[in-house]
Amino acid sequence: MTWRHAPPDAPPPPGASVVPLLLLLVLVPPAHGCIFSFHPLSTTFSMAIDELTQHLLHDYPVSMPSNLEPDTWCAELWRIHFLAAELGHMGGVAGPALQPLVATVTKQIQFVQECGITDPMGCVGWERTNVSWMLNALNGHLAALRSKILRQAGPIDFSNCTPVRCQPAAPALPPAPLGLPKPGFSSQKQVGTQASGAGSLHQNHLPVLILLVPILVSLAFVWQRQRRLHGQGTQESEWSDT
Repeated sequence: MTWRHAPPDAPPPPGASVVPLLLLLVLVPPAHGCIFSFHPLSTTFSMAIDELTQHLLHDYPVSMPSNLEPDTWCAELWRIHFLAAELGHMGGVAGPALQPLVATVTKQIQFVQECGITDPMGCVGWERTNVSWMLNALNGHLAALRSKILRQAGPIDFSNCTPVRCQPAAPALPPAPLGLPKPGFSSQKQVGTQASGAGSLHQNHLPVLILLVPILVSLAFVWQRQRRLHGQGTQESEWSDT
């Protein structure tokens, strides 16, 4: 085997500069996204949203997330992300006159695409509302996010917000055991049934009692008369004996 030594001033072989670059890509961990070295929000987003609202049907149905975790740092960014996706759907079906207005608002919140926000657990729930409510909410979320960003010094780090987090679902109540009455209902029903039964009992016996009154009065009168006659007969027999 013969070794050939290249002269000192010879150019490097092809591909020699690629190897260090590949090693650098492998050894250096990828940086997290959603870190901004500049202010990502403009000062005209409110005017763009107001202009779009004036040209939309206020009862146009849209979807909004309903169970995002109320995180003090990430909540507005998550909501803006999902509302941006809803605006993208609107832009796809908007007419030629409306598309530029939707595009203007979408451009104001385009910075959220750099974050790569995902819902890895598939936990986001949705609720239907109208577009005027959605745009009003978007305006409020952007204003709140801008206020947070202005209070930060240096790069604005939202890297912890890339996975969406949701509120835990409320535990379902266990079904009532078979044969047991539901609390707060059957007891009231039983009390009402007893009261109604007692009332119906009095109502059913009232005519009978009315009929018995003259009969009892007549019997009392006859009994008193018989008693008087019996007393008079006893006195007459005593007088006759004397």
